[in-house]
Amino acid sequence: MSANQYMRTVAKGTVLFQEKAPGHEMYIVLKGSVELSAVSNYRKVILTDIPQGGFFGEMSLLGGERREYSAIASDNSVLLIISRDNFDEIAASNPQLIFRIMQGLSTRIRDLTSHLKNAGITEYSLWGQEHGKDSDRNADMPPDDGEPVPGDTDAARGPSTIETSPGFGVEKLDSDKAVARDNPAIVEQYTFNKKVKCPVCNNTFEALTIRDSRLKQADRTEELRVLYEDIDPLKYNIWMCPECFYAMRRTEFDKLNGIQKKKLANLTEQRKSRFTPNFKNIYTRGFAINAYLISIDCCDGFIKSEGIDERIAGMWLNIAWLYDDMDEPDKAVEARKNALEKFRLAYMSGHRSEGQDQKIEYLVGRLAFGQGNVKEAREYWFRANSRRNGVALLKDLARDGLDMLKAAEQEKEST
Repeated sequence: MSANQYMRTVAKGTVLFQEKAPGHEMYIVLKGSVELSAVSNYRKVILTDIPQGGFFGEMSLLGGERREYSAIASDNSVLLIISRDNFDEIAASNPQLIFRIMQGLSTRIRDLTSHLKNAGITEYSLWGQEHGKDSDRNADMPPDDGEPVPGDTDAARGPSTIETSPGFGVEKLDSDKAVARDNPAIVEQYTFNKKVKCPVCNNTFEALTIRDSRLKQADRTEELRVLYEDIDPLKYNIWMCPECFYAMRRTEFDKLNGIQKKKLANLTEQRKSRFTPNFKNIYTRGFAINAYLISIDCCDGFIKSEGIDERIAGMWLNIAWLYDDMDEPDKAVEARKNALEKFRLAYMSGHRSEGQDQKIEYLVGRLAFGQGNVKEAREYWFRANSRRNGVALLKDLARDGLDMLKAAEQEKEST
């Protein structure tokens, strides 16, 4: 008998099962993809996205345990459902399918063993997702142009204070941290040098540029930061001219009109007197923070135009993530305050697509909640969740936030 009768077609956004629910089936993705996620400290953490040809749920099939994660179709999908009742029938009619499952399990276990030996990870999921002590330090959801939102994804200390006023400067980097960088072999694998002409001063320089096609997504946080395997693109996202200190996200570096070029050229000496980026420590987190701050300063120098507030908000959020990585919580808090202020302005003044508005609504809710403004968080999450044609992931995240607020209120009332 054919296995076709056990196939199930599901629409994007369909919940297949919830975390901790009992389960006795495994799933093979014949078409589409399925997102697996779990809740940690009241936060949804994306574990992985199972692509066409992948499978999940095998532990529940074998042992009948409760689900350790939730599964939701991230695309219109066709699934083959294997249960204890139909396993023998499918195995008899499709032995090659069972062999492929065994191969997949063997590969996962082999990768797990190798990773534990080489990296000393305390826990590791069978999809290649680390669950050690740092797994919950989620601090990118790409905007429509493919860059992290509001920007992209080793260590040096940034400025001692963060200010939005024109007078802020950049400190010298701590020498003991400034030299920390990504592994040179990894950098060579994921980057290339690109000749860039500065649109402000016409200086030509080389910029280390990420090969986007080689990036492998490992996780996504509740602030929509995409985390990647091996390398953090956030540190390479800003191009800065070493001659005039014009800095901007690489996707927007040469998108200046004549008025903006002239104004930035006239402010060159002012930038050079206020900022002191150390190009010897390039591509560390500290240098990246300085580059984002200079880029924000360049944006502040533009004539007010559509999208500027959103761009600046995104860069402040990128700075907050970099401070998270450097374990600088106070500076991360200040950066998030600036990001929230700019996202509010962008939401009130811009004209965007429904998806872009929903993205800002969700982020305003998330940042407001982090700063203790429950009323504003509820208001913006409700808007994001109520959009009929919105992005399913953002609707789910906003709904999770609303559920969390409701549960907290109920707990408070019961005590």
